[in-house]
Amino acid sequence: MLVYDVTGRVMPEGGLPLNVGVVVNNVITLAQVAEAAGGKPVTRRYVTITGEVKKPCVVSAPIGATYADLVAIAGGTKTDEICLIDGGPMMGRLVDNWGDGIAKTTSGILVLPADHFIVQMKKRTISQEMKRSRSACCQCFRCTDLCPRHNLGHELYPHMTMRTIDYNLSEPSGHITSAFLCSQCGMCEMVACDIMGLSPRRIFAEYRKQLVSKGIKNPHTRKGFDARESYKNTKVSISTVLKKMGLAEYAVKPEFLGDAEVKSVKIPLSRHTGAPASACVKCGDKVRMCDVVAVPQDGKLGAAYHASIAGTITDVDQKWVGIKG
Repeated sequence: MLVYDVTGRVMPEGGLPLNVGVVVNNVITLAQVAEAAGGKPVTRRYVTITGEVKKPCVVSAPIGATYADLVAIAGGTKTDEICLIDGGPMMGRLVDNWGDGIAKTTSGILVLPADHFIVQMKKRTISQEMKRSRSACCQCFRCTDLCPRHNLGHELYPHMTMRTIDYNLSEPSGHITSAFLCSQCGMCEMVACDIMGLSPRRIFAEYRKQLVSKGIKNPHTRKGFDARESYKNTKVSISTVLKKMGLAEYAVKPEFLGDAEVKSVKIPLSRHTGAPASACVKCGDKVRMCDVVAVPQDGKLGAAYHASIAGTITDVDQKWVGIKG
């Protein structure tokens, strides 16, 4: 949508911005590229901590700072029964362990009551999602009406995919393989299906997982088409999205607190594109900030990790490198 709004170009099915001569990057990513060109590795992330916290804020946190430490920096929680989401409400993931460290990809921590409908939706299993769809989907096709990819002209019809699984119909296989076209944005489940609370997004994700496991590749590669006429009339304002999702009360400007100081970090080695990194340090080693602590596996796409604080290596395994300051 950003590419189309700015340039008027529609990305092909299964394509990337580069296919239409565009590069899209986050502001922070560009800043970190500039720093890397000057010899400074990525050791910190700007993280927004908001929701059910006493002092919503933005901090520059060392990679590997624990969720618990960052929530404490935000003044702690307002209530006891709460859950954390790494990322935003639509595409973020539930945090199972508050003692885990944030990754290079973490940009926000959303704290919500445990009974909030967003938390409950993210906790549902795919089996539950399919049963709910069979019992409640009324084929109103609002999920398709508000699907950004559909409105950009892609052959993606969420309501038809729901119909296929709900009634075991011999629909065209394209309604299944179109799972490859879903961007997992969450508009269908969080905004469009606000009454029934169904999740075409989760079902698309499961379809894609099963197709990939069977060696099936994306057959949808159309290009040279235009956005649908419906595009300009199907955008949803941020204020409406917040109301639909029960998040309007958290729409406050966070305070910028600068650098967050923590006593220890737990750096994840697999939260990036490609193969997990391999630790190149051992317990007891002394490290300085920016020292390399993990490297990409030989011959595989991956990422290196650097010490985000100075201290002693306390924990090393296939998933984490721990450092105590």
